[in-house]
Amino acid sequence: MNYEYLGFMSVLVTITLASAANIHIELNRYDEALGKSAFERSRADLRHSAMALIAALCVALVTVFTKGLIPEVAARQAAVNGLALITIAFSIVTKVDLTLAAFRLTPLPKKL
Repeated sequence: MNYEYLGFMSVLVTITLASAANIHIELNRYDEALGKSAFERSRADLRHSAMALIAALCVALVTVFTKGLIPEVAARQAAVNGLALITIAFSIVTKVDLTLAAFRLTPLPKKL
C-alpha cells in the first residue's frame, strides 16, 4: 500500500462525487417540475454518501502515512492492509449504489 492506493482512492472518490453532484442537479430539476421539494430524504442520503466517501479518502490518506510509522510486525501490517481493503470495498459499494440511483431516475416529461 503506497501512493498508488491513495491515487486510486482519489480517482474513485472524485468520480463518485461528480456522479453525486449530477444526481443532486437532476433532483433539483424534478423539484422544479413538481413545484415543491419532494426529495428531501434522497438529498439527505446523497449527502451522507458524499460525506462518507470524503471520510474514506481521509482514512486512506491517514493509512498511507501511518503505515510507514508502524513497526514491521506482521499482525500490525495486516491490520493496516485490511483497513485499506475495507476502505476500497466501501468506496466501490457506495459508487455502485450511486450509479444504480442514477439509472433509476427517469427523464422528466417535456413541457408543452
